[in-house]
Amino acid sequence: MAADLFIRVAPSDTGTRPFNACADFWTNESIWLDPPNPDQTTAQENQASTIKVRVRNKGTASIQFVKVRAYLLSPLVGLVRPGQALINFVSIPLTVPPIGTAPDGVVFDCGPWTPTSSQISQTTDGHLCLAANCFQDPNLADLPPFDGHDLQSTENFDMCNDAHQGQRNIHVVAFTQQKLGEPINFGFLVASPDPEHPQDSTVEILKLPSKRALHQSELLVLHSNPAIKIARSETGRRHLLLVDDAGREIVMGFSRRKPIFHLDAPGLERRPHVRLAAFSEDTHPMSMKLQLSPKEKVGSMHAFDIVQRTPKGEILGGIRVITVVTP
Repeated sequence: MAADLFIRVAPSDTGTRPFNACADFWTNESIWLDPPNPDQTTAQENQASTIKVRVRNKGTASIQFVKVRAYLLSPLVGLVRPGQALINFVSIPLTVPPIGTAPDGVVFDCGPWTPTSSQISQTTDGHLCLAANCFQDPNLADLPPFDGHDLQSTENFDMCNDAHQGQRNIHVVAFTQQKLGEPINFGFLVASPDPEHPQDSTVEILKLPSKRALHQSELLVLHSNPAIKIARSETGRRHLLLVDDAGREIVMGFSRRKPIFHLDAPGLERRPHVRLAAFSEDTHPMSMKLQLSPKEKVGSMHAFDIVQRTPKGEILGGIRVITVVTP
């Protein structure tokens, strides 16, 4: 199978796998919802959205008859299978030129999708896990080997090792000043690594330092909120501004105050990480409980990754959660 097509995780991604030791692949910058309601991974009932997927070609020749199948899933940690999707869409076939002539690649449209109330009820406040797979259509292309393949419903995505695949799973949680000091709950599902051969796994919350938490993908998600602006200082450095109802611009930044957080799962002790006994069902419900200091200032942020690992430490998947204190 040829492997020149790729869905870029971050600007430094050249299409070689595994990328960045398989860390943070759930923040793929090349997948988003348009229009963003209110951010790039959140949808609203009865408002149509199109899943956008940018595909690049690291080869030297154009690749014809390329398609993208995009998947919308409930917030999910761990290995993702196409059969777990709420719905999926396949794009029309397009030609992807090499990055030497098209460094920005080609954007594929999948959809549009108008969420129903039953679909939104399976998400967390409309937050979705977006996944995508690009491939050359063997029914249209001339001869094998074909670049990529259309995944079967029971196949596991292999985001770490297959550059044809990508996942976008970033959620922004707004804390109003009035709600500071009160715990909030973010629900999600943990996928079984292999329902046919169950194995134990560990889910943990990682509090992220600012250097790891705010790259291009996160900036795009935050900027898609109409109350958040990206500005540049005189030195050229980018920074975020939160615009309040009075039109005042408040500089945003990561807080040094310590939040209180833990994971919660049925029948398990609350702690920053939990060890799940092998389970054969497809998914297992969990939640993250988070409480910020009442002394937090408007515009302050925190960032967390919720990550699932095998007993050997292999990363199976994750969700990035960013909190923002609003007026």
